[in-house]
Amino acid sequence: MSDTRYALQMKCLVSHITAFEYWRLVGLPGIVRPLPTNSQAIPSSMESYEIERLASMGLLSLPLHVATSRKKKNESQTCFCHYRPEPYPRGSIYRIDAETGIVSPELALLQVSGELSFGELVGVMCEFSGYYSPSCREFHGMIGREPLTSAFRIATYAERAKGLHDACRTRSAAKYALDRARSPMEVAAALLLSLPYARGGYALSGMELNNRIKLSVSARKNSRVAFLEPDILWPSARVCIEYDSTEFHGDEYRIANDARRKNALALSGYDVVTLTKEQMASAFEMDKIAHCAARHLGARLRAERIRGQKGLRHELLARGSALKDERALSDRAGQRFEDYSKSVFWRQRK
Repeated sequence: MSDTRYALQMKCLVSHITAFEYWRLVGLPGIVRPLPTNSQAIPSSMESYEIERLASMGLLSLPLHVATSRKKKNESQTCFCHYRPEPYPRGSIYRIDAETGIVSPELALLQVSGELSFGELVGVMCEFSGYYSPSCREFHGMIGREPLTSAFRIATYAERAKGLHDACRTRSAAKYALDRARSPMEVAAALLLSLPYARGGYALSGMELNNRIKLSVSARKNSRVAFLEPDILWPSARVCIEYDSTEFHGDEYRIANDARRKNALALSGYDVVTLTKEQMASAFEMDKIAHCAARHLGARLRAERIRGQKGLRHELLARGSALKDERALSDRAGQRFEDYSKSVFWRQRK
C-alpha cells in the first residue's frame, strides 16, 4: 500500500499511552499485530466509529489517545486528541487495519517516557525488545510473543526524533536496554547488575540475555542438547547467571532440567551463579550475588555501589512498578478501565 493511499484511508492514529497499552497486548489471541508503513502524515480527521470500536474491546484504558494534525476540542470522555501539525519521522506509523493506524513501538515508548522513572523506562524497553509482556489475564502473568523492536532500533529512532519531547531521555535510557528478555524478574536482575552506579546498579556491563551458546562435546552428551540460552551471560568472561523461579517449586522435572542445564554449562567451561526470587527480594542477598558475579568477572565493586540501590529496587521490583503491573502507568496517568467481562473481545474469546 503506498504512502498516499494509506494516508488518505487512515481515519484514526492511536498514540501515546493508548498505543503503549495496545503494543503490550500484542500476543493475545484476537489482537492484530500492527504492520509498518512508510507513511509519515498524521490524519486531520478522527472517525468516532473507529474510536468506539477500539473502546468496545474493553482492553484499553479510557480516554483513548489519538494524534491529529488539526486542532480539536477534547470534549469526549472516550477520546483525547494530541495536536501535531508536522509529520512524524519516517518509521513512526504502523497500521492495525486499512483505516486505523498506530504509532510505532519506538515512538510509543518515547511518548510515555515522561511518566516512567529511568529504571522503569529501561525496563519496558527490555520488555519491548524481548519475548513477553506482563498480563494479569494470562497464565504465569505474561503474554508470550516475538520482540516488538530492539534496543538498537529504539536508540536509532530516538536519535532521528531529536525534535520530539523526551527524545534525549529516551536516547539515554536506550543505551542500557537489553534484547531477548523473557520475564520481568529477569529484566530486574539484569538491570540491577548492569546499570551504572549513578543509576543504582552494580555497573557489571557487557551482559547479554538468553544468548544462544554452543555446548562442548562432553556437555552435549550429558545434557542431550547442542545449545543452551543462559538467562544472563557475560560471553567474553564465560560467566552466566541462571534465575531459579519459585513458580515451579516442587516440579521434579523442572528441578532436574535446571540441574542438567547448570551441569552442561559448567562442563562447557562457564562459571554459573544461581539467583533465586528470595535473593532478589533481599538487598543484602543481591549484594552477595553481585559480589560473586564480580569475582568471576575479575571486576571490583566500588564502595558507593549501594548508593541509589533502594530507589532502583523500588522502580524495578515494587508492586506498582510498570515492569510488573500492566496497569501501573495507566493508573498513574489517571486513565480508567472498564469492566472487561462486558467487552466484545472477552465475549468472543469465551
